[in-house]
Amino acid sequence: MRDEELIRLRNVLPLWAWVCFAIESGLRLSEQFGLRWDCVNLENGVLTVPLSKSGKTRPVPASEEARMILRSFDSFATSPFVFPSVHDPLKSLNLDSMLRNVFRPALRKAGIQGCVWHSLRHTAASRRVAAGADLYAVKEFLGHADYETTLKYSHRSLKHLRDTANLGSLGGLLHSGAGTVAGSVATGEESAAERVQPLESYGAPGGT
Repeated sequence: MRDEELIRLRNVLPLWAWVCFAIESGLRLSEQFGLRWDCVNLENGVLTVPLSKSGKTRPVPASEEARMILRSFDSFATSPFVFPSVHDPLKSLNLDSMLRNVFRPALRKAGIQGCVWHSLRHTAASRRVAAGADLYAVKEFLGHADYETTLKYSHRSLKHLRDTANLGSLGGLLHSGAGTVAGSVATGEESAAERVQPLESYGAPGGT
């Protein structure tokens, strides 16, 4: 999702913190809303997904913003779940009801099309890649089993790659007022050419 879409969504969605947490954590829908407080370590900044899509336990580093959002929730006092059911705090949130009655109506109100909750996970990946994060690190952060899944975000890092290409450039070393290495070389060649005199400009031996 683009920044302007997120802003519009924030303005119409009462549960904006849930969306923000999804982008900050990169968790899948079932991972986020099945998250238990005993799997949250705010001191160390680690969330634990006991059974991820790969079938393995997955530790997820929590950003400072994600930790701040978790500290704002009071469900730890009444439920084992971070996002408990509205009707029964001993159960996790009813996802179908939340999507149907809260999230999708907010998308329509904000005028956002072609977006589902999983789009927030894509946003989590895209924002990190655009900020210069290493693709392998993004793979580990999202818990992708296959590196090919993460590679689809590689096109988002072109600006970062261009910035990388400019690092260590010889432009500064060879700068001679022309502004670029090519200009410096061209200036040097031009100066050398100016120093060469045509044969006709020299008088013949014993000339008149």
